[in-house]
Amino acid sequence: MMSANGARIYYEDHGSGDAIVFAHGRGGNHLSWWQQIPAFAGDFRCIAFDHRSFGASTNPDDGRNQAAFAGDLAALLDHLEIEKAHLVAQSMGGRSCLDFALRSPGRVGRMVLASTIAGVVDPELADILATHAEPPAELLPRVLSAGFREREPALTFLFQEIEAMNHLGGSPFRLVLEGASRRQVEDCQVETLLIVGDQDRLAPPVAVEWLMQKMPRARMSLVENAGHSVYFERPDVFNRLVREFLLEGR
Repeated sequence: MMSANGARIYYEDHGSGDAIVFAHGRGGNHLSWWQQIPAFAGDFRCIAFDHRSFGASTNPDDGRNQAAFAGDLAALLDHLEIEKAHLVAQSMGGRSCLDFALRSPGRVGRMVLASTIAGVVDPELADILATHAEPPAELLPRVLSAGFREREPALTFLFQEIEAMNHLGGSPFRLVLEGASRRQVEDCQVETLLIVGDQDRLAPPVAVEWLMQKMPRARMSLVENAGHSVYFERPDVFNRLVREFLLEGR
């Protein structure tokens, strides 16, 4: 545990080498990366943490939301004495990583934004989401494709149990989606890989493609037969894409 801006942030530190920080989505916590940490810890130093209000981390102020995430990430890197790290984000974690990359681009090696529009605010993007996003009310249809839920009942149950851990501590959290502007994104010079599932209903491929077109050093990979949680549903593909992208920068 470490302190950051009034919160206590839980983290785990595995492996050695160039650092990767994994930032989970709203339906997860540090345990979400159970299929990534073992795959990368042999070659990288892997940091998985709980955002404030999630998992074992605290949030003493219900006014603190995603706007605090980038500062928390900076505090975590300072605590671990990591000057520069790769960032791998899922959904909500994209807001943390993009905000941090915009504030401190020199501290980011390469960045992976998966299943996310990273909180970017723009009228054109809002219109795309209004037309193409169909977020259902229940958790599992939002985050896992129907085919995966049918094929993998045990893993679906595990996903639910990981998400349920976020409600044990009762730390307050208020979801606020608005983050970076289009102009800020257009100025981002961090090499970025955008990963999206072809069945994603929260961050549909057309919206992620819009984001990719606005980021001058971004590319996009579309993963078939996956919903909003490519890292969980298709870990073999996700891990390969991330590894190839990170090694390309060496």
